[in-house]
Amino acid sequence: MQYLNNKLVTYTVVAIGTLGIGLFALVHYPAYKTSSSKQTASTDTTSTGSLPIVALSGASTAQAVSAVPALPMTPPTGSIPENSQKPPQATIRVGAKTYHIVPNDEHSFERILIQPKDKIAVQIAYPQGDVGDKVAVEAVDGGHFDNKTISQVPVIDADHNINFTFNATDQLGIFRVVVVYRNETRELDFWAGPEPTFVKR
Repeated sequence: MQYLNNKLVTYTVVAIGTLGIGLFALVHYPAYKTSSSKQTASTDTTSTGSLPIVALSGASTAQAVSAVPALPMTPPTGSIPENSQKPPQATIRVGAKTYHIVPNDEHSFERILIQPKDKIAVQIAYPQGDVGDKVAVEAVDGGHFDNKTISQVPVIDADHNINFTFNATDQLGIFRVVVVYRNETRELDFWAGPEPTFVKR
């Protein structure tokens, strides 16, 4: 009988202890879980440094977007002047005819047909040139300038042009005038008389 009483006491103590542990867990576990979640959320928010991640929704997002000022459209600065991109244009006057020509990729102007002993007025525009700069011109296939020489050094005028007159001889064939300004060399090409097919450009 004494043995049974001891057993009953033991079972009662165990039951009460188990119930106490269960109640403790039920009471304290949710609080612990909530505390851990808050700590994790706080860590995630501050882990990005000085820019925490914040979720905006609805009107808050719209207000945040509308608060950002629009960037004004401004034209680029420091662009290259248009004139500096233009190659020198030549204006050729032979008798009653006037030609406006520009150099090709090989720095040669279009060939102009003339007659022997023609007097040719030449004007070459240098939009990128400096007023007062000297330009060297030279006749390399005969003919001469008004000063009776085969070379001349005209000066860029206030309109950014040079002007000179070339005189062909009484010979048939090609007359070339080389024009040099700074590091650029251009070539004027004149042909006196009928132009043979095999030399056409």
